Amino acid sequence: MSVMGSKPRLRHALYEHVKRLSLEALRASRVDLARLALDDPQGWRRAIRRAFLEAIGGLPQGTGALNPKVTGSVDLGDIVVEKVIFESLPKFYVTANLYLPKGPTRRRPAVLVPCGHYPNGKAWPEYQALCRGLARRGYVALTYDPIGQGERVEYLDSRGRPAIGPGTREHCHVGAQCLLVGWNLARFMVNDTLRALDYLRTRPEVDPERIAITGSSGGGTNTTYIACLDESLAGAIPTCYITSREANLETAIPSDLEQDLKGAYAKGLDQATLLAPFAPRPLLINAATNDFFPVEGAREAFERLKALYRALGQPEKVRFFEAPTDHGYHKPLREATYMFLAEHLPAERAKAEEGREIPEGDLTCTKTGRVLLDFPEGVTVFDMVSERAAKLWEELEAKREKALWGARALGAFVKGIRAHLRELLSLPDWRERARLEPAEEEGGLIMVCPDGFRLPARFAGTVGASRMAVVASGDKVNDEIFRALEEEGYGIIHLHVRGTGPTRPGKLGGFPARDRYYGALANIAHHCLQLGFPLLGMRTMDVLSAVDIAARRARGRGVVLVGMGEGALPSLFSACLDHRVERLVIERLPLSFRVIAQTRLHRWHIADILPGALERLDVPDILASLAPRPCLAFNPLDGERRVASEPRILQEWRFPFQVYRALGAEDLFKVAIVE
Repeated sequence: MSVMGSKPRLRHALYEHVKRLSLEALRASRVDLARLALDDPQGWRRAIRRAFLEAIGGLPQGTGALNPKVTGSVDLGDIVVEKVIFESLPKFYVTANLYLPKGPTRRRPAVLVPCGHYPNGKAWPEYQALCRGLARRGYVALTYDPIGQGERVEYLDSRGRPAIGPGTREHCHVGAQCLLVGWNLARFMVNDTLRALDYLRTRPEVDPERIAITGSSGGGTNTTYIACLDESLAGAIPTCYITSREANLETAIPSDLEQDLKGAYAKGLDQATLLAPFAPRPLLINAATNDFFPVEGAREAFERLKALYRALGQPEKVRFFEAPTDHGYHKPLREATYMFLAEHLPAERAKAEEGREIPEGDLTCTKTGRVLLDFPEGVTVFDMVSERAAKLWEELEAKREKALWGARALGAFVKGIRAHLRELLSLPDWRERARLEPAEEEGGLIMVCPDGFRLPARFAGTVGASRMAVVASGDKVNDEIFRALEEEGYGIIHLHVRGTGPTRPGKLGGFPARDRYYGALANIAHHCLQLGFPLLGMRTMDVLSAVDIAARRARGRGVVLVGMGEGALPSLFSACLDHRVERLVIERLPLSFRVIAQTRLHRWHIADILPGALERLDVPDILASLAPRPCLAFNPLDGERRVASEPRILQEWRFPFQVYRALGAEDLFKVAIVE
């Protein structure tokens, strides 16, 4: 087994390629918001909201009763902080702090403060300070722990400690599983925020017609999403989030999956567009000069929104404030928020001191500091994903049973699988066929793919051979495969699928290159998601390109395809889509996407995730579509990337075994576990 690393000059080739495609898509989809509103005065807001909801997989249904409970309070003299737990979905518990001014009970303006991506959520000093400052000015302020933060950590080890890692890595961990079932984690975060608004409206201290929302960073994301959807809010102040997607691409800063919407680049769903339906209600964009959300993009977004507000006849209701600070809801930004609210949503006092920080433990709503320990019956996002994956699997099983009715039914099934797969991969129509060019290195080759990406490749085996094989691998290469093919007289085209081997990206956006959740490859995969062309689709294009070149050289004979490691899934997909693959050998293929979705502590990378897959198909369906072509699978992997047991393989791959048997080719589908 040999391992190939990236070459210095190629470390950023993939990111630059994806950036170029993304910028092209953004230019093509850029919306003149003012013109949009004037051309379609009745429907433009609905169109943006519909596109956003489609991108997150819709909102959860059956939200149920809030069942709020006040578990304690903190008396600060002039204000009191109530510790609240409510259910945004049945048994999906949200821990929150409600900051209340003391005095006669009367309807007051309120501000909802969704938190950013800090581990301790609602207890983070900046959010505390903002809420205390609001309450001391006469506002009711509600802030709550986002999913995976504060008291709502969803992945705990045996000692009740976070099992995923520091920060908000849970967002990316379960976010990948959400994608498999056609969801974005944002659907649950948005629902939490909408239900927090519902809770505020139940309080006798709150005037339900005078509620604003403000949050920083990830809280700014949530503020933007709610401003897009909610028609009753009286004001919105996204902070340290608004920029342009073009500017974000230049900085290469990674983000969490709830911030990255499928197809956003192609659909024009940038931050300014998502804020547009809020117009012409009062809107303040808070920005920081030294933020990693580029301030240049924030200024540009403001100008686009200002033109929209002007077209709607109320330009004075949109404002922009820029502070010479770094990322975070720092004091100058909080002061700008207080001033804006005093103008558009006045309370008792325009000025007040924020006061001293409250110890984190005093703000804890649960007895243990962990929702899942206090409420063992509580559900998690993973639970809901797993349940949906089970339901989708049942639907796929029903289709599989029908496919076994006869040759015509099976033929229609396979045709459907190929159509679904091509659509899920977003494979474009090829204007040009792939070609090989000499590389600078002696004996090396460059494969120019149909999307323009230049992928290093090499030729091995018999020169001039009419029997051709393609070996698609990740970083690791099984040298025995090459020896076996060479002995059989094959000419071999070997490629490392993009993002591995020579094109594995180096450090990007300030995180270690191999960080599973925020490293360079994850960063690129997130941009591919927003481009609407998943990295798995690009890698499949790599393999299809090599197969096409090999088939032309084979002069009418079929091509043997070998997929290893990161090349396994793209090779399986390619064999399904190109009938010229006469035999497939795959090593370390995931048993199924269902297994990944239903493994709590899965070990799969976002680069291996096919968004929406389980709504249409799964790995067993694609394997079955190959029949009766020979297929040999070595060491299939479970959700934890361990070699699966034989009983698990037989269970998960029952359908392809059945199809090969039905076609009299049961000896041509083999699975081997090799130490």
